[in-house]
Amino acid sequence: MSRVQQLLIGADVVCIQEADGQPGDIDTLDREAPTHLHFGSFTSSQAAGGALISISSDFAAGINTFEEHVIAPGWCLALRCRGPQFSAQYINLHLEPALSHADKVKLMRAIADAAASFSGDTFLMGDFNCAPTTRDTHLDYTAEGISFPTCSEYDRHAFRRFLRSLIII
Repeated sequence: MSRVQQLLIGADVVCIQEADGQPGDIDTLDREAPTHLHFGSFTSSQAAGGALISISSDFAAGINTFEEHVIAPGWCLALRCRGPQFSAQYINLHLEPALSHADKVKLMRAIADAAASFSGDTFLMGDFNCAPTTRDTHLDYTAEGISFPTCSEYDRHAFRRFLRSLIII
């Protein structure tokens, strides 16, 4: 069983970063992991990037429409799901550490805009590329008008407040 198949077992929504592939790989996933629907965004290089979102078929049964919104090719993908009693957006982010501060601000602003423009719940998941205890990895966008906590505050109120601004519980 492939690593991806193992990750999918028992999960309704799975987000994978650094998938290093191409659009044709979605067809392969559909064949090898038919228990889920697969959506993806890739960079022009097969050796970099790749954001995947997989939704279980059982979970998808209550969804009428799926809309992919590529925020940053290969690095950030939003999947908007709507059904008669359900409206949710899943955003899969791989925050590349090599991005400049200005590019990170631009990406965070695009994510905040995607969340604000969606009429439903938004769930932000992914790899933020910083350890919860690392003080020198500081992602502070408050000066730019974006509420995003420092990585060292993952277990603290600031991160929860940021999530609440994106997620309606």
